Parts: sequence; structure tokens; C-alpha cells
Amino acid sequence: MQLSSGSHCVFNLKAQLIFVVAYRRKVISSMIERLKEIFSEVCRRDRVRLLECSGEEDHVHLLISYPPTICLSNLVRKLKTTIMFPCLYDKPVRMKKIKSSHAWKLKLNPQ
Repeated sequence: MQLSSGSHCVFNLKAQLIFVVAYRRKVISSMIERLKEIFSEVCRRDRVRLLECSGEEDHVHLLISYPPTICLSNLVRKLKTTIMFPCLYDKPVRMKKIKSSHAWKLKLNPQ
């Protein structure tokens, strides 16, 4: 077990996030590498370690390690907001089927 330390604490907080496209439509097969780049950039900005990132045509898995100063719900909000716009504007024809307000569903599995 690898422990991280802050100024007054020692922690090992991890979460598995699964971003699923609404109705499990297979629309992100060609965008998985772009999504990985976006996820790693957002995690780097918020001082969160992205341990693993993989995906398929209808969902993306993330395994993150985060400090106790980070609110997990705010991090998820940033991730969802950040990936929504490139997915809509990079491939507008493929994503036309999905309404922008309900495009991503999230499954959270804290570990």
C-alpha cells in the first residue's frame, strides 16, 4: 500500500470513476485517446493522480488517487464539464443523437 502525506495527515484515497454515455450508445470509440488527454490534464491541474484510464465505445474508466483537500463531487463536476464540450464539438455529427444535458452518466465506486 502506497501512502501519501500532507502537512498534517497521511492518506490513501482512491476512487474508480466510470463515465457512461447515455443509453450506452457507442459514440466515443475514436475519441478515447482524446478523452484520456483531457482527463490527465484536469487531474494534473487539481493535483490528483490519474492511476489508470481505459475505455470502450460507450464508457471510460478512471482510477484516481486524490488528497483529502479535494472534494470528489467537485472533481467529477469538472471532469464531466471538461469532456462534454470536446465531445460535442469535435464530433458533432456522431454526438448529435445525444442531448447535451444528459450525455454522461456516472458510476462511482469509492475504494
